[in-house]
Amino acid sequence: MLDQAATLSNPQPSPMGNNDAVNTAPRRVLLAEHGLVAPAWPRPWGLDAGPLQQLIVQEEFDQRGLDQPSMAIGQWVLPVVLTHGTPEQIEALAPPTLRGELIWCQLFSEPDAGSDAASLTLRATKTDGGWLLSGQKTWTTQAHLADWGLCLARTGAEDPKHPKHHGLSMFLIDMTNPQLDVRPIKQANAEAEFNEVFFNDAFVPDAMLLGQPGEGWALTIDTPAQERLLIGTYRDTGNEQRIRRIISDGHYAGTRDDALRTLGRISARGAAIAAMNLRETLRRLQGHSPGPATSIGKAAASMLHVDAAAAALNLIGPRGALSEIGCEPVFHELDIPTWVIGGGTLEIQLNTLATFVLGLPRR
Repeated sequence: MLDQAATLSNPQPSPMGNNDAVNTAPRRVLLAEHGLVAPAWPRPWGLDAGPLQQLIVQEEFDQRGLDQPSMAIGQWVLPVVLTHGTPEQIEALAPPTLRGELIWCQLFSEPDAGSDAASLTLRATKTDGGWLLSGQKTWTTQAHLADWGLCLARTGAEDPKHPKHHGLSMFLIDMTNPQLDVRPIKQANAEAEFNEVFFNDAFVPDAMLLGQPGEGWALTIDTPAQERLLIGTYRDTGNEQRIRRIISDGHYAGTRDDALRTLGRISARGAAIAAMNLRETLRRLQGHSPGPATSIGKAAASMLHVDAAAAALNLIGPRGALSEIGCEPVFHELDIPTWVIGGGTLEIQLNTLATFVLGLPRR
């Protein structure tokens, strides 16, 4: 099937970019129809592939020079829909997402409820035929591009006798709803990947409630697990290539020996993270469920991104001040918050490791 896919193309650019991983058209449709967009998903949407089969599929893509398709945030959202959604919800949303025709966002974080999503205040009030949602979400990646969003809202009355995650429900949000106000957040590098989203009594029909009222938190814990597993796996993020390019172009401000030592330090740390994730993959091939290496990998990768961006900036020295954000190392340095916030802030990850892995007290 991949040999046939290699003869086709994806000429239709995606709002997320113009590259083979997200573009749509004949190749993407063929891969979606045969379960090769998300091999780990259950049939008929995927191949129900285990860890070993997933590695084999990835290798087959690599051997043919094909990019494995990406659904971006849809990769984390749709498994929750497939597990808890109605047949109508699944049929309406899964096929076009696999084909790359639908873009997703997660509407979890709020101004006073960031990584601690259980503290949210966005309210969903029952009305005839559905719910009225009022409140605000923030730091919502790709909300300005998204067709659909997965939203956590408070449907039950707040009660100090119950945990704060009590009374939450999950909704599937049509992002074209006219009662939504999506406002991009301008970043330091002049990009606007994140957004504020205001719900102004936005009507959501009963058919778009995911699961049952009050089950939101149980559904929510599945989504960050998918996200962190994906982000925490260290792949080629450009850190090493960025420094190699500075050296090969002769754009370093100090000595060549200092530049090579910087390259060695960053490369060694990347190799260590990759080795740790390989060990976790081997554990899963032996039938074990994901362990603490998932959070460790996410935290280690975040810290490496920060240090590697600073190292590249130090290497180019005054050159970085000449072209401002047009200089790629400067642009990347200004983009670092997106790396350390996505999937849960570094501080939250370190707290999780301290509490659940090292067994340290909360206070």
